[in-house]
Amino acid sequence: MLDHLATLGALTPRSVLVIGDLMCDEYVQVSTERLSPEAPVPVLRYRDHHFNLGGAANVARNLRALEQRVSLLGVLGEDPSGHKVMELLEDLHIEAAGCLVDPTRPTTTKTRFISRRYQVLRLDRETETGLDPALADRLLELARERMQHVDGVVLSDYGKGVLSASLCQALIELARSHHKPILADPKGTDPRKYAGVDLLTPNRNEVGALLGRPLPDAPSLHTALLDLAELIGGAVLVTLGEQGVALQPKAGPLRSFPAEPREVYDVTGAGDTILAHAAVNLLNRVPLEELAFLANLAGGLAVTKFGAATVNLDEVRFELEHKHFISKKIKQLEELTGLVKEASAQGLRVIFTNGCFDMLHFGHIEFFRQARALGDLLVVATNSDRSIRAIKGQNRPHIRERQRLYLLASIDCIDHLILFDDETPLRLLEALRPQILVKAGHQDIVGAELVRGYGGQAFSLPLPGLEDREPTLTSIEDL
Repeated sequence: MLDHLATLGALTPRSVLVIGDLMCDEYVQVSTERLSPEAPVPVLRYRDHHFNLGGAANVARNLRALEQRVSLLGVLGEDPSGHKVMELLEDLHIEAAGCLVDPTRPTTTKTRFISRRYQVLRLDRETETGLDPALADRLLELARERMQHVDGVVLSDYGKGVLSASLCQALIELARSHHKPILADPKGTDPRKYAGVDLLTPNRNEVGALLGRPLPDAPSLHTALLDLAELIGGAVLVTLGEQGVALQPKAGPLRSFPAEPREVYDVTGAGDTILAHAAVNLLNRVPLEELAFLANLAGGLAVTKFGAATVNLDEVRFELEHKHFISKKIKQLEELTGLVKEASAQGLRVIFTNGCFDMLHFGHIEFFRQARALGDLLVVATNSDRSIRAIKGQNRPHIRERQRLYLLASIDCIDHLILFDDETPLRLLEALRPQILVKAGHQDIVGAELVRGYGGQAFSLPLPGLEDREPTLTSIEDL
Protein backbone atom coordinates (compact mmCIF):
# COMPACT_ATOMS: atom_id res chain seq x y z
CA MET A 1 0.00 0.00 0.00
CA LEU A 2 2.80 2.40 0.91
CA ASP A 3 4.43 1.64 -2.46
CA HIS A 4 1.24 2.76 -4.22
CA LEU A 5 1.22 5.99 -2.23
CA ALA A 6 4.83 6.59 -3.22
CA THR A 7 3.93 6.00 -6.86
CA LEU A 8 1.12 8.55 -6.67
CA GLY A 9 3.47 11.05 -5.09
CA ALA A 10 6.00 10.59 -7.90
CA LEU A 11 3.52 11.19 -10.74
CA THR A 12 4.23 14.37 -12.66
CA PRO A 13 1.98 16.27 -15.10
CA ARG A 14 2.32 15.19 -18.74
CA SER A 15 1.06 16.49 -22.03
CA VAL A 16 -1.47 14.11 -23.59
CA LEU A 17 -2.99 14.09 -27.08
CA VAL A 18 -6.52 12.62 -27.06
CA ILE A 19 -8.12 11.69 -30.38
CA GLY A 20 -11.54 10.18 -30.93
CA ASP A 21 -15.32 10.49 -30.90
CA LEU A 22 -16.49 13.68 -29.18
CA MET A 23 -19.85 13.56 -27.42
CA CYS A 24 -22.21 15.73 -25.44
CA ASP A 25 -23.95 14.15 -22.44
CA GLU A 26 -27.22 15.84 -21.49
CA TYR A 27 -28.96 15.02 -18.19
CA VAL A 28 -32.61 15.95 -17.85
CA GLN A 29 -34.07 15.76 -14.35
CA VAL A 30 -37.73 14.76 -14.46
CA SER A 31 -40.48 13.57 -12.17
CA THR A 32 -42.77 10.66 -13.07
CA GLU A 33 -45.98 10.97 -11.10
CA ARG A 34 -48.61 9.59 -13.48
CA LEU A 35 -49.26 7.57 -16.60
CA SER A 36 -50.31 9.20 -19.83
CA PRO A 37 -54.02 8.92 -20.71
CA GLU A 38 -52.96 8.50 -24.34
CA ALA A 39 -50.79 5.38 -23.89
CA PRO A 40 -49.47 3.18 -21.04
CA VAL A 41 -46.32 5.27 -20.63
CA PRO A 42 -45.19 7.59 -17.82
CA VAL A 43 -45.54 11.34 -18.23
CA LEU A 44 -42.15 12.98 -17.66
CA ARG A 45 -42.35 16.40 -16.04
CA TYR A 46 -39.27 18.56 -16.63
CA ARG A 47 -37.38 19.76 -13.54
CA ASP A 48 -33.85 20.73 -14.60
CA HIS A 49 -31.01 19.79 -16.92
CA HIS A 50 -27.24 20.04 -17.28
CA PHE A 51 -24.51 19.02 -19.72
CA ASN A 52 -21.29 17.04 -19.45
CA LEU A 53 -18.54 16.07 -21.84
CA GLY A 54 -18.79 12.56 -23.25
CA GLY A 55 -16.70 10.09 -25.24
CA ALA A 56 -13.18 11.25 -26.03
CA ALA A 57 -14.05 14.64 -24.53
CA ASN A 58 -14.79 12.91 -21.22
CA VAL A 59 -11.41 11.18 -21.39
CA ALA A 60 -9.86 14.63 -21.81
CA ARG A 61 -11.93 15.88 -18.88
CA ASN A 62 -10.68 13.02 -16.71
CA LEU A 63 -7.09 13.78 -17.68
CA ARG A 64 -7.57 17.44 -16.74
CA ALA A 65 -8.91 16.30 -13.35
CA LEU A 66 -5.54 14.54 -13.00
CA GLU A 67 -3.78 17.86 -13.70
CA GLN A 68 -2.50 16.82 -17.13
CA ARG A 69 -2.09 19.15 -20.11
CA VAL A 70 -4.52 17.97 -22.79
CA SER A 71 -4.89 18.55 -26.52
CA LEU A 72 -8.06 17.16 -28.08
CA LEU A 73 -8.72 16.18 -31.70
CA GLY A 74 -12.11 15.16 -33.07
CA VAL A 75 -15.16 16.28 -35.02
CA LEU A 76 -18.29 18.12 -33.91
CA GLY A 77 -21.45 19.13 -35.69
CA GLU A 78 -22.51 22.71 -36.32
CA ASP A 79 -25.25 22.51 -33.70
CA PRO A 80 -26.08 23.53 -30.10
CA SER A 81 -24.52 20.35 -28.68
CA GLY A 82 -21.28 21.05 -30.52
CA HIS A 83 -21.21 24.60 -29.19
CA LYS A 84 -21.84 23.29 -25.66
CA VAL A 85 -18.93 20.84 -25.96
CA MET A 86 -16.59 23.66 -27.01
CA GLU A 87 -17.82 25.80 -24.15
CA LEU A 88 -17.16 23.04 -21.61
CA LEU A 89 -13.72 22.33 -23.07
CA GLU A 90 -12.81 26.01 -22.79
CA ASP A 91 -13.94 26.07 -19.15
CA LEU A 92 -11.53 23.19 -18.41
CA HIS A 93 -8.63 24.76 -20.33
CA ILE A 94 -8.45 21.83 -22.73
CA GLU A 95 -6.71 22.79 -25.99
CA ALA A 96 -9.49 22.26 -28.54
CA ALA A 97 -8.27 24.03 -31.68
CA GLY A 98 -8.11 20.57 -33.25
CA CYS A 99 -11.83 19.95 -32.76
CA LEU A 100 -13.06 20.27 -36.34
CA VAL A 101 -16.62 21.13 -37.39
CA ASP A 102 -18.55 19.16 -40.01
CA PRO A 103 -21.95 20.75 -40.70
CA THR A 104 -23.16 17.53 -42.35
CA ARG A 105 -22.79 15.50 -39.12
CA PRO A 106 -24.64 15.90 -35.82
CA THR A 107 -22.66 16.12 -32.62
CA THR A 108 -23.15 12.77 -30.90
CA THR A 109 -25.52 13.59 -28.04
CA LYS A 110 -26.83 11.24 -25.37
CA THR A 111 -29.80 12.63 -23.48
CA ARG A 112 -30.54 10.79 -20.24
CA PHE A 113 -33.80 11.38 -18.40
CA ILE A 114 -33.31 10.94 -14.66
CA SER A 115 -36.05 10.47 -12.07
CA ARG A 116 -35.23 9.98 -8.40
CA ARG A 117 -31.62 9.11 -9.16
CA TYR A 118 -32.57 6.47 -11.76
CA GLN A 119 -32.32 6.65 -15.54
CA VAL A 120 -35.75 6.14 -17.05
CA LEU A 121 -35.00 6.88 -20.71
CA ARG A 122 -32.06 7.62 -23.00
CA LEU A 123 -32.26 9.34 -26.37
CA ASP A 124 -29.23 9.21 -28.73
CA ARG A 125 -28.63 11.57 -31.65
CA GLU A 126 -25.65 10.40 -33.69
CA THR A 127 -24.19 9.03 -36.89
CA GLU A 128 -21.76 6.16 -37.34
CA THR A 129 -20.78 6.99 -40.90
CA GLY A 130 -17.10 7.51 -41.62
CA LEU A 131 -15.49 10.91 -41.94
CA ASP A 132 -15.05 12.69 -45.22
CA PRO A 133 -11.48 11.74 -46.34
CA ALA A 134 -10.44 15.40 -46.27
CA LEU A 135 -11.47 15.70 -42.61
CA ALA A 136 -9.61 12.49 -41.71
CA ASP A 137 -6.50 13.81 -43.47
CA ARG A 138 -6.81 17.09 -41.56
CA LEU A 139 -7.01 15.24 -38.22
CA LEU A 140 -3.85 13.31 -39.11
CA GLU A 141 -2.08 16.53 -40.06
CA LEU A 142 -3.11 18.14 -36.76
CA ALA A 143 -1.77 15.09 -34.91
CA ARG A 144 1.55 15.44 -36.76
CA GLU A 145 1.79 19.08 -35.73
CA ARG A 146 1.27 18.20 -32.07
CA MET A 147 3.18 14.92 -31.79
CA GLN A 148 6.59 16.35 -30.93
CA HIS A 149 5.03 18.49 -28.17
CA VAL A 150 3.18 15.72 -26.29
CA ASP A 151 4.29 12.87 -24.04
CA GLY A 152 1.74 10.32 -25.20
CA VAL A 153 -1.42 9.59 -27.18
CA VAL A 154 -4.85 8.24 -26.23
CA LEU A 155 -7.32 6.94 -28.84
CA SER A 156 -10.91 6.93 -27.60
CA ASP A 157 -12.98 4.96 -30.11
CA TYR A 158 -16.75 4.86 -29.57
CA GLY A 159 -17.51 3.61 -33.07
CA LYS A 160 -19.03 6.89 -34.27
CA GLY A 161 -16.98 7.07 -37.46
CA VAL A 162 -14.03 9.28 -36.51
CA LEU A 163 -11.38 6.62 -35.92
CA SER A 164 -11.43 4.50 -39.08
CA ALA A 165 -9.03 1.57 -39.34
CA SER A 166 -6.76 3.50 -41.69
CA LEU A 167 -6.68 6.62 -39.49
CA CYS A 168 -6.06 4.51 -36.37
CA GLN A 169 -3.11 2.78 -37.99
CA ALA A 170 -1.70 6.07 -39.29
CA LEU A 171 -1.94 7.59 -35.79
CA ILE A 172 -0.33 4.54 -34.17
CA GLU A 173 2.53 4.58 -36.67
CA LEU A 174 2.97 8.32 -36.11
CA ALA A 175 3.16 7.89 -32.33
CA ARG A 176 5.59 5.00 -32.57
CA SER A 177 7.84 6.88 -34.99
CA HIS A 178 8.10 9.62 -32.34
CA HIS A 179 8.59 7.04 -29.54
CA LYS A 180 5.41 8.16 -27.78
CA PRO A 181 3.38 5.71 -25.66
CA ILE A 182 -0.09 5.13 -27.07
CA LEU A 183 -3.25 3.68 -25.52
CA ALA A 184 -6.58 2.86 -27.13
CA ASP A 185 -10.09 2.18 -25.88
CA PRO A 186 -11.49 0.04 -28.73
CA LYS A 187 -14.79 -0.54 -30.46
CA GLY A 188 -15.78 -2.80 -33.34
CA THR A 189 -14.77 -6.13 -34.80
CA ASP A 190 -11.27 -5.55 -36.20
CA PRO A 191 -8.45 -6.04 -33.66
CA ARG A 192 -5.80 -5.27 -36.30
CA LYS A 193 -7.09 -1.69 -36.26
CA TYR A 194 -5.25 -1.28 -32.93
CA ALA A 195 -2.08 -3.21 -33.75
CA GLY A 196 0.92 -1.44 -32.30
CA VAL A 197 -0.65 0.22 -29.25
CA ASP A 198 1.12 -0.18 -25.94
CA LEU A 199 -2.09 -0.74 -23.98
CA LEU A 200 -5.64 -1.60 -25.05
CA THR A 201 -8.50 -1.06 -22.55
CA PRO A 202 -11.62 -2.94 -23.73
CA ASN A 203 -14.44 -4.28 -21.60
CA ARG A 204 -15.39 -7.96 -21.71
CA ASN A 205 -18.03 -7.52 -24.43
CA GLU A 206 -15.60 -5.55 -26.58
CA VAL A 207 -13.01 -8.32 -26.32
CA GLY A 208 -15.60 -10.80 -27.59
CA ALA A 209 -16.62 -8.48 -30.43
CA LEU A 210 -13.02 -7.84 -31.50
CA LEU A 211 -12.31 -11.58 -31.72
CA GLY A 212 -15.74 -12.62 -32.96
CA ARG A 213 -16.32 -15.22 -30.28
CA PRO A 214 -18.43 -15.68 -27.13
CA LEU A 215 -16.68 -15.53 -23.76
CA PRO A 216 -18.93 -17.54 -21.44
CA ASP A 217 -16.40 -18.26 -18.69
CA ALA A 218 -13.01 -17.37 -17.22
CA PRO A 219 -10.95 -19.85 -19.32
CA SER A 220 -12.42 -18.52 -22.59
CA LEU A 221 -11.69 -14.95 -21.50
CA HIS A 222 -8.12 -15.86 -20.56
CA THR A 223 -7.52 -17.45 -23.97
CA ALA A 224 -9.10 -14.45 -25.73
CA LEU A 225 -6.86 -12.00 -23.88
CA LEU A 226 -3.76 -13.98 -24.84
CA ASP A 227 -4.88 -13.96 -28.48
CA LEU A 228 -5.74 -10.25 -28.41
CA ALA A 229 -2.41 -9.28 -26.84
CA GLU A 230 -0.62 -11.26 -29.54
CA LEU A 231 -2.67 -9.66 -32.33
CA ILE A 232 -2.02 -6.08 -31.22
CA GLY A 233 1.53 -6.68 -30.02
CA GLY A 234 0.82 -4.92 -26.71
CA ALA A 235 -0.81 -5.32 -23.30
CA VAL A 236 -4.56 -5.61 -22.67
CA LEU A 237 -6.28 -4.21 -19.58
CA VAL A 238 -9.86 -5.54 -19.65
CA THR A 239 -12.55 -4.05 -17.42
CA LEU A 240 -14.90 -6.62 -15.89
CA GLY A 241 -17.49 -4.55 -14.03
CA GLU A 242 -18.04 -5.77 -10.48
CA GLN A 243 -15.19 -8.28 -10.94
CA GLY A 244 -12.60 -5.52 -11.36
CA VAL A 245 -9.99 -5.66 -14.12
CA ALA A 246 -7.59 -8.21 -15.60
CA LEU A 247 -4.21 -7.44 -17.13
CA GLN A 248 -2.69 -9.51 -19.94
CA PRO A 249 0.83 -8.22 -20.63
CA LYS A 250 2.44 -8.55 -24.03
CA ALA A 251 4.46 -11.38 -22.48
CA GLY A 252 3.75 -13.00 -19.13
CA PRO A 253 0.87 -14.40 -17.09
CA LEU A 254 -2.60 -12.92 -16.67
CA ARG A 255 -3.14 -10.89 -13.49
CA SER A 256 -6.54 -10.22 -11.96
CA PHE A 257 -7.38 -7.22 -9.79
CA PRO A 258 -10.73 -7.66 -8.03
CA ALA A 259 -12.99 -4.69 -7.42
CA GLU A 260 -13.63 -3.50 -3.89
CA PRO A 261 -17.27 -4.04 -2.86
CA ARG A 262 -19.02 -0.66 -3.25
CA GLU A 263 -22.46 0.81 -3.56
CA VAL A 264 -22.68 1.31 -7.35
CA TYR A 265 -24.51 4.51 -8.24
CA ASP A 266 -23.78 4.97 -11.96
CA VAL A 267 -21.37 3.12 -14.29
CA THR A 268 -21.51 5.86 -16.95
CA GLY A 269 -18.00 6.93 -17.96
CA ALA A 270 -16.14 4.58 -15.61
CA GLY A 271 -14.18 3.19 -18.58
CA ASP A 272 -13.05 6.72 -19.45
CA THR A 273 -11.79 7.19 -15.89
CA ILE A 274 -9.85 3.94 -16.04
CA LEU A 275 -8.37 4.90 -19.43
CA ALA A 276 -7.26 8.32 -18.13
CA HIS A 277 -5.62 6.91 -15.01
CA ALA A 278 -3.95 4.18 -17.05
CA ALA A 279 -2.60 6.84 -19.43
CA VAL A 280 -1.13 8.99 -16.66
CA ASN A 281 0.57 5.98 -15.09
CA LEU A 282 1.86 4.67 -18.41
CA LEU A 283 3.29 8.05 -19.37
CA ASN A 284 5.04 8.13 -15.98
CA ARG A 285 6.55 4.68 -16.67
CA VAL A 286 4.66 3.02 -13.82
CA PRO A 287 4.91 -0.81 -14.10
CA LEU A 288 1.84 -2.35 -15.71
CA GLU A 289 0.73 -4.32 -12.64
CA GLU A 290 0.74 -1.22 -10.46
CA LEU A 291 -0.94 0.74 -13.27
CA ALA A 292 -3.74 -1.85 -13.34
CA PHE A 293 -4.17 -1.72 -9.56
CA LEU A 294 -4.43 2.09 -9.48
CA ALA A 295 -6.68 2.33 -12.56
CA ASN A 296 -8.99 -0.30 -11.08
CA LEU A 297 -9.17 1.64 -7.81
CA ALA A 298 -10.07 4.83 -9.70
CA GLY A 299 -12.77 3.04 -11.70
CA GLY A 300 -14.27 1.72 -8.47
CA LEU A 301 -14.50 5.24 -7.10
CA ALA A 302 -16.06 6.54 -10.33
CA VAL A 303 -19.09 4.22 -10.13
CA THR A 304 -20.03 5.62 -6.73
CA LYS A 305 -20.74 9.00 -8.36
CA PHE A 306 -23.58 10.19 -10.57
CA GLY A 307 -23.05 10.49 -14.32
CA ALA A 308 -19.78 10.54 -16.20
CA ALA A 309 -17.70 11.59 -13.19
CA THR A 310 -13.99 12.19 -12.71
CA VAL A 311 -11.68 10.85 -10.01
CA ASN A 312 -8.67 12.94 -9.11
CA LEU A 313 -5.38 11.87 -7.54
CA ASP A 314 -6.34 13.21 -4.11
CA GLU A 315 -9.34 10.87 -4.08
CA VAL A 316 -7.17 7.89 -5.00
CA ARG A 317 -4.60 8.92 -2.38
CA PHE A 318 -7.30 9.25 0.29
CA GLU A 319 -8.64 5.80 -0.59
CA LEU A 320 -5.16 4.27 -0.32
CA GLU A 321 -4.45 6.01 2.97
CA HIS A 322 -7.83 4.95 4.31
CA LYS A 323 -7.23 1.35 3.23
CA HIS A 324 -3.82 1.45 4.93
CA PHE A 325 -5.37 2.90 8.09
CA ILE A 326 -8.09 0.25 8.05
CA SER A 327 -5.64 -2.59 7.39
CA LYS A 328 -3.68 -1.66 10.51
CA LYS A 329 -6.72 -2.41 12.67
CA ILE A 330 -8.24 -5.39 10.85
CA LYS A 331 -6.56 -8.65 11.81
CA GLN A 332 -6.76 -12.32 10.94
CA LEU A 333 -7.28 -14.73 13.84
CA GLU A 334 -3.70 -16.01 13.96
CA GLU A 335 -2.18 -12.52 14.10
CA LEU A 336 -4.78 -11.25 16.58
CA THR A 337 -4.21 -14.26 18.88
CA GLY A 338 -0.51 -13.41 19.02
CA LEU A 339 -1.19 -9.74 19.75
CA VAL A 340 -3.64 -10.57 22.55
CA LYS A 341 -1.24 -13.07 24.14
CA GLU A 342 1.57 -10.51 24.00
CA ALA A 343 -0.65 -7.85 25.60
CA SER A 344 -1.75 -10.25 28.34
CA ALA A 345 1.86 -11.20 29.05
CA GLN A 346 2.59 -7.50 29.59
CA GLY A 347 -0.20 -7.29 32.17
CA LEU A 348 -2.64 -5.46 29.90
CA ARG A 349 -6.35 -6.20 30.21
CA VAL A 350 -8.00 -7.15 26.91
CA ILE A 351 -11.69 -6.35 26.39
CA PHE A 352 -13.70 -8.25 23.76
CA THR A 353 -17.10 -7.47 22.28
CA ASN A 354 -18.93 -8.63 19.18
CA GLY A 355 -21.98 -7.85 17.10
CA CYS A 356 -23.39 -7.24 13.65
CA PHE A 357 -23.09 -3.43 13.92
CA ASP A 358 -25.26 -3.15 10.85
CA MET A 359 -26.62 0.28 11.78
CA LEU A 360 -24.03 2.17 13.80
CA HIS A 361 -25.35 5.14 15.83
CA PHE A 362 -24.11 7.37 18.62
CA GLY A 363 -25.10 4.77 21.24
CA HIS A 364 -22.58 2.32 19.82
CA ILE A 365 -19.83 4.95 20.05
CA GLU A 366 -20.64 5.54 23.72
CA PHE A 367 -20.77 1.80 24.34
CA PHE A 368 -17.32 1.29 22.78
CA ARG A 369 -15.95 4.17 24.84
CA GLN A 370 -17.31 2.67 28.09
CA ALA A 371 -16.06 -0.80 27.13
CA ARG A 372 -12.55 0.52 26.40
CA ALA A 373 -12.49 2.16 29.84
CA LEU A 374 -12.76 -1.29 31.46
CA GLY A 375 -9.26 -2.26 30.36
CA ASP A 376 -6.35 -1.51 28.07
CA LEU A 377 -7.08 -3.03 24.63
CA LEU A 378 -10.48 -3.25 22.92
CA VAL A 379 -11.05 -6.02 20.36
CA VAL A 380 -14.26 -5.80 18.32
CA ALA A 381 -15.49 -8.77 16.28
CA THR A 382 -18.16 -8.16 13.66
CA ASN A 383 -20.21 -10.73 11.79
CA SER A 384 -19.69 -11.39 8.09
CA ASP A 385 -22.52 -10.67 5.67
CA ARG A 386 -23.19 -14.41 5.39
CA SER A 387 -23.52 -14.93 9.12
CA ILE A 388 -25.80 -11.87 9.47
CA ARG A 389 -28.11 -13.31 6.82
CA ALA A 390 -28.17 -16.59 8.78
CA ILE A 391 -29.03 -14.75 11.99
CA LYS A 392 -31.32 -11.94 10.82
CA GLY A 393 -32.69 -13.05 7.45
CA GLN A 394 -32.00 -12.54 3.76
CA ASN A 395 -32.80 -8.81 3.83
CA ARG A 396 -29.84 -8.07 6.06
CA PRO A 397 -27.28 -6.67 6.39
CA HIS A 398 -28.17 -3.14 5.32
CA ILE A 399 -24.46 -2.22 5.26
CA ARG A 400 -21.91 -4.59 3.69
CA GLU A 401 -19.09 -6.03 5.80
CA ARG A 402 -16.40 -3.90 4.16
CA GLN A 403 -18.24 -0.67 4.91
CA ARG A 404 -18.97 -1.82 8.46
CA LEU A 405 -15.26 -2.53 9.00
CA TYR A 406 -14.40 0.93 7.63
CA LEU A 407 -16.83 2.60 10.02
CA LEU A 408 -15.65 0.62 13.03
CA ALA A 409 -11.98 1.21 12.20
CA SER A 410 -12.57 4.97 12.25
CA ILE A 411 -13.58 4.81 15.95
CA ASP A 412 -10.49 5.75 17.93
CA CYS A 413 -11.19 3.68 21.05
CA ILE A 414 -11.27 0.41 19.05
CA ASP A 415 -7.79 -1.11 18.92
CA HIS A 416 -8.30 -4.23 16.79
CA LEU A 417 -11.03 -5.59 14.51
CA ILE A 418 -11.77 -9.06 13.26
CA LEU A 419 -14.45 -10.33 10.86
CA PHE A 420 -15.95 -13.69 11.77
CA ASP A 421 -18.23 -16.04 9.88
CA ASP A 422 -19.73 -18.03 12.76
CA GLU A 423 -23.10 -17.27 14.28
CA THR A 424 -21.57 -17.04 17.77
CA PRO A 425 -18.17 -15.72 18.97
CA LEU A 426 -17.30 -18.87 20.94
CA ARG A 427 -14.47 -19.97 18.64
CA LEU A 428 -12.90 -16.51 18.86
CA LEU A 429 -13.21 -16.43 22.64
CA GLU A 430 -11.57 -19.84 22.95
CA ALA A 431 -8.63 -18.67 20.82
CA LEU A 432 -8.21 -15.16 22.25
CA ARG A 433 -9.13 -15.73 25.93
CA PRO A 434 -9.74 -12.02 26.74
CA GLN A 435 -9.86 -10.94 30.37
CA ILE A 436 -13.15 -9.10 29.83
CA LEU A 437 -16.19 -9.91 27.69
CA VAL A 438 -18.70 -7.09 27.32
CA LYS A 439 -22.00 -6.83 25.45
CA ALA A 440 -24.53 -4.04 25.02
CA GLY A 441 -27.89 -4.39 26.71
CA HIS A 442 -27.81 -8.21 26.91
CA GLN A 443 -29.10 -10.20 29.89
CA ASP A 444 -27.66 -13.50 28.57
CA ILE A 445 -24.16 -13.01 27.17
CA VAL A 446 -23.04 -15.71 24.76
CA GLY A 447 -19.57 -16.83 25.92
CA ALA A 448 -19.89 -15.50 29.49
CA GLU A 449 -19.64 -19.00 31.00
CA LEU A 450 -16.52 -19.73 28.96
CA VAL A 451 -14.78 -16.48 29.96
CA ARG A 452 -15.68 -16.78 33.63
CA GLY A 453 -14.52 -20.38 33.54
CA TYR A 454 -10.88 -19.36 32.99
CA GLY A 455 -11.09 -16.47 35.50
CA GLY A 456 -12.28 -13.64 33.23
CA GLN A 457 -15.20 -11.28 33.65
CA ALA A 458 -18.34 -10.65 31.63
CA PHE A 459 -20.30 -7.40 31.72
CA SER A 460 -23.46 -6.02 30.17
CA LEU A 461 -23.47 -2.29 29.42
CA PRO A 462 -26.41 -0.08 28.36
CA LEU A 463 -26.69 0.97 24.74
CA PRO A 464 -27.85 4.62 24.56
CA GLY A 465 -30.05 5.50 21.61
CA LEU A 466 -31.44 1.99 21.15
CA GLU A 467 -34.98 3.42 21.05
CA ASP A 468 -34.06 5.52 17.97
CA ARG A 469 -32.79 2.64 15.88
CA GLU A 470 -35.98 0.88 14.81
CA PRO A 471 -37.57 3.99 13.19
CA THR A 472 -34.32 4.51 11.31
CA LEU A 473 -34.30 0.92 10.07
CA THR A 474 -37.96 1.16 9.08
CA SER A 475 -37.28 4.36 7.11
CA ILE A 476 -34.38 2.76 5.26
CA GLU A 477 -36.36 -0.36 4.42
CA ASP A 478 -39.14 1.87 3.00
CA LEU A 479 -36.78 3.65 0.56
